[in-house]
Amino acid sequence: MRISVVAMGSRGDVQPMMVLADELRTRGHEVTLGVPPDLVWMGISAGLRTESIGPDIRPVLEVPEAREWLASRDFRALGRRMEAMAREAGPQLIEDIPKVCADAEVMIAGVFADDIVLSCAEAAGVPFFAVHFAPYRPSSAYLPPVVTGRSLPGFLNLAGGHLFQSLCWAKFGGDPHGLRRRLGMGPTWRATAVRMARRGDQTLQAFSPVVVPKLPARASTPVVGFFSLRPELHQALGDAALDDDLVKWIGSGESPVYVGFGSMPVADERVLDVVRTSAERLGIRIVLSSGWSSVAATSDDRLRVVGKVDHDQVFPHCRAVVHHGGAGTTAAGLTVGAPTVVCSVFFDQPFWGSRVEQLGAGVHLCFKNLSVSTLCAALTSALEPTTVRAAARTGALLREDRPGQCRSADLIEAAALRNGAAVA
Repeated sequence: MRISVVAMGSRGDVQPMMVLADELRTRGHEVTLGVPPDLVWMGISAGLRTESIGPDIRPVLEVPEAREWLASRDFRALGRRMEAMAREAGPQLIEDIPKVCADAEVMIAGVFADDIVLSCAEAAGVPFFAVHFAPYRPSSAYLPPVVTGRSLPGFLNLAGGHLFQSLCWAKFGGDPHGLRRRLGMGPTWRATAVRMARRGDQTLQAFSPVVVPKLPARASTPVVGFFSLRPELHQALGDAALDDDLVKWIGSGESPVYVGFGSMPVADERVLDVVRTSAERLGIRIVLSSGWSSVAATSDDRLRVVGKVDHDQVFPHCRAVVHHGGAGTTAAGLTVGAPTVVCSVFFDQPFWGSRVEQLGAGVHLCFKNLSVSTLCAALTSALEPTTVRAAARTGALLREDRPGQCRSADLIEAAALRNGAAVA
């Protein structure tokens, strides 16, 4: 089949969509991946046909105002900026995405691109799949993760989910009428999820029921499991493996704790001081991954500063992991059975922090509250025997799961067959 996969956002949003595109490609399908310009290199490195869509993402997160909003969790200011970004990027996305989706027999999109890609699928009369890395669709089990990590009584969760869905459509739906006119269709005032339901499209929920239990079983929103990179993909992306110096450092003492915040550009000299002082106070060793932050530091026996790393290779050597709570990083840490401290910054990260706590596998604290005292307290709790055992149990269950991209590809192929597409 000819399949288009479209992803917007930071690396944490784009990488799992690339994993799904890679799985479909290995099954013999002709896949085109559409991603922001500054992340096109990922698709090309993986050997995928890759096109750029919309603006670069990294510069948006790295401006001083964005760093302040992220660190302070000023969601109102951040929300206003995201709404403005959606309006600014809309015309370019409406221009780029239909080109990526041209002639596709199946269209797939992540959460930030599903509004536009669905209209393309409607115009072409082909199946559409949304891929969500947290439970955003309304349910009685959870409120949308962006709202809170806590859960209310079932009817309030469901009502809150529908309200959130409507607000997102109103705020971030872009200009659906302009796009639809270009595609030869009439306007619509129905939200994306409503139109998907009418068409019989599916939202693939790419997380594990081990971590997110109690979701109602619905054919329209199957829970497929976490996506995971093949070792060859890690190598293709240039993720730093355990180089000789790092191997020597890890082996020179007690297993270290990993600290990293991925694509969140929030690590600075203050955070570095917090991490270093916490290591000294607790008598532990720490591997600090700078990610998208610019942290200049000299490594020593207590602290080792590295660039981006392959979590699958580093985490098994760590006695605990501390991170921002991105879905992929959370999955990687829990899968190896590592006690986890989530220092959530924004979006769905507080939800994953709350899930870690509910599993008994770690601790959640807000990044804005990160200090020597809070980090030391969180790590002390995470390293308690009961937490270590709970994390190990969770990891054992997750390792039994079939990779989410494989289940997703099965569902995509089955839907395409029902729609009459030719599957080899």
